[in-house]
Amino acid sequence: MAETDLKKLTKEELEKKVDSLRIFSGVFIFLIVALSFFKVRDIVQGAEIDWATITIIICTIGGFLFVYQELRAVKTELSQRK
Repeated sequence: MAETDLKKLTKEELEKKVDSLRIFSGVFIFLIVALSFFKVRDIVQGAEIDWATITIIICTIGGFLFVYQELRAVKTELSQRK
């Protein structure tokens, strides 16, 4: 979200946005850990490397970084208003 769009939101809306972004971050972290665990387990057990799963893990990490960047921007805007 652009900085000007964040300035238009009320304090309550920003707090709701922080809560929803935290939930999204938790979901992404859970997916990253779960997918990585099963991929490492498969590799340790001698299974063939499945590049599709590795690609999904990389994309999930990218999604988390995007959400985290947005969360930092919203938290910064919220802290400036206090």
